[in-house]
Amino acid sequence: MIAVEQDYTKFIQKGFNAPDEGKGRLPDFIGLGVRRCASTYLQNMLMQHPELAFPRISPDVPFCCDPGFFEKLKKEGPFILKESHMWTPFYLDWKQKLGYLNTYKRLFEHAQPWQKAGEVSAIYLLFLTYGNFIGDFKKILPHVKLFFTIRNPVERLISDFFHWPPNEEENPDFEACVNTIAWRVSNNQVNTVDYHNRLFLTGFYHNSIQKLYQYFPIDQVHIILFEEIKENPKVALRRLCRFLDIDEGFEFRDIEKPVKPALVEKSYKKRNTATAEQKQKLIDLYRPSILNLSKIINRDLTGWLDVESIN
Repeated sequence: MIAVEQDYTKFIQKGFNAPDEGKGRLPDFIGLGVRRCASTYLQNMLMQHPELAFPRISPDVPFCCDPGFFEKLKKEGPFILKESHMWTPFYLDWKQKLGYLNTYKRLFEHAQPWQKAGEVSAIYLLFLTYGNFIGDFKKILPHVKLFFTIRNPVERLISDFFHWPPNEEENPDFEACVNTIAWRVSNNQVNTVDYHNRLFLTGFYHNSIQKLYQYFPIDQVHIILFEEIKENPKVALRRLCRFLDIDEGFEFRDIEKPVKPALVEKSYKKRNTATAEQKQKLIDLYRPSILNLSKIINRDLTGWLDVESIN
């Protein structure tokens, strides 16, 4: 297992606007993660593979990051806080981008010539719809292989809410949360970025994937359904290895082991009080998106419209 570097700030500051000394490399693959869709599980498995090299620091360092990570750099780092409430170097001018890219390349400088370098982030897929993020992404990484897991958006939303409930000001009651989302959808008020809208819009996979296919050919994109990992993780990982062009016969350790400890899952199930009525209301809100997604990726997703299938 690759050790995690602790001094994030020192690492990032050292690379800002530094000249390109030929150190590091750009990634061969990127996992465009979505929260509560097994991105962490895939990363934990792939980090075992000897033909792959991952960053030695947090996987959320890359092209877009949680604002908390860069709080120490707010005054000195060349980042611009946009309405997305995320720090994203793709809104910088090209001189600043160049400095950031040199830093980003250094994340993979330890990779051996025979290894494929890459990373996985649980926030990328939603970012594809922001500004010209995907356009710059394509310019910098035209041949990168992209993969991600998508989950029934209703189940994903419920899992997200009960694992990371909102604070008191945002109302931690799930019934109120569902009603707030439903009201905003009916009144076309889901464009602002806050807890409820992020919670809901994260499940609009069709927007992100449709935009992704405008820039990248299908053979550079690998989509995994959450159910496939849950039902047969060995097969799902074998297919992913084949896509990444690495040894698919590699024996992964703890392949059946859940990402989260049993205690956490037990606590989550105890907190999860979503009713069938609430689930159905969310299904109705997501229905157009699910049907569009089914056509875009040519997969049967009718099971996502069945309230009985949602945990």
